[in-house]
Amino acid sequence: MTWKRSLRRLLSPRADGQLPRVAVVGVGQRLRGDDGAGPAVARRLAALAGASLQVVDAGHAPENCLGPIVRFGPDAILFVDAACGGLAPGELTWLRPDEADTVSYTHLRAHETVLDLVCRLLLEKKKC
Repeated sequence: MTWKRSLRRLLSPRADGQLPRVAVVGVGQRLRGDDGAGPAVARRLAALAGASLQVVDAGHAPENCLGPIVRFGPDAILFVDAACGGLAPGELTWLRPDEADTVSYTHLRAHETVLDLVCRLLLEKKKC
């Protein structure tokens, strides 16, 4: 399934007609060029935030944003991050949490949490 199809499916109204609650989390370090892609997307989407959409600019430490995301109670969480995945620059891919370790996050440091772990923590706190 393409990322566009996956996104369309994610944003489709639920069986009860309500829009799903979606958190979009931009991850990355703005000062490192293309690694700032996640925060740039979050800034562009911020004006659209509302009852069914939460937009978070998590910067380089998404683990610091777990509380607000859990309190929002999303049906789904969409992380936007730059990664080395063998694709052309600017190309998009859709990864499930269990696939996140298949790409290289070159911006990670010892004090930062791997995105896969953040996903697992959120899944544990809230069934997203």
